[in-house]
Amino acid sequence: ADFTAEITVSWKLTLLYSQEVLEEKKEMKFVYGVSELPYGLEVALEKMTKGESSYLQLAPHHAFGPNGNPDLGVPPDTVVVYDITLHDVKNPQPKWALNPQERYEFALKMKEEGNAHLKEGIKDLKDQPIKAAVRKYKLALVYLEENTAEDTVEGDALGLQVSLHLNIAAVAIRTGTWGAVIKEADRALALQPNNTKALLRKGKAYAELREHDLARDLFAAVVNTEGAPEAAEAKKELAKVTKKIRAIEDKER
Repeated sequence: ADFTAEITVSWKLTLLYSQEVLEEKKEMKFVYGVSELPYGLEVALEKMTKGESSYLQLAPHHAFGPNGNPDLGVPPDTVVVYDITLHDVKNPQPKWALNPQERYEFALKMKEEGNAHLKEGIKDLKDQPIKAAVRKYKLALVYLEENTAEDTVEGDALGLQVSLHLNIAAVAIRTGTWGAVIKEADRALALQPNNTKALLRKGKAYAELREHDLARDLFAAVVNTEGAPEAAEAKKELAKVTKKIRAIEDKER
């Protein structure tokens, strides 16, 4: 199953050591890659095809980990078994089968769904919805990038691309993946060279990487951009990084 595919599955979850049945699901429908599933089960579903059944024996680190799952009755550090059948797979239309307007609308839908997952993940402190959000954003970009400069659509396709890169950068800030923040900010800036939100996020990444001079220049660029909504935040960041630069200079004297 591909990501964003709607899949229909049945499974029986048991404990390996006792054969106790903990959960049974019959022809349950959900979107692959979004629901909270054990890592090993998600990997197996990705490789399975319609109509296929599989007997999965999952080690704790691929199932419910050191804490188990009290709600299901899985003890800590326990091997579990999934007897699973993939009944149906409904993948989204491939990008080449859509016209430019349809690709734009699909990308917009993916962004909106990604935003909903991100909001859920932040609210409930869950990793899976946040990961799903990033995957939705990246899928949206794949469809958008199929369009050419000659293609016209009703909507701001360029702005949508920029916002998707910025959203991925925002998630990377939350996870402290500073290289990814810089990469996504750069992609946004390649499309809109003076985008102050991209400059600010790139500056934050450089500040965390202790590239203080680069961070200072980026924060200053935002502060000096007339009417920038991010100016106040950039001013605070600029003050902090300037203080660090002065401290380093004083120490070197």
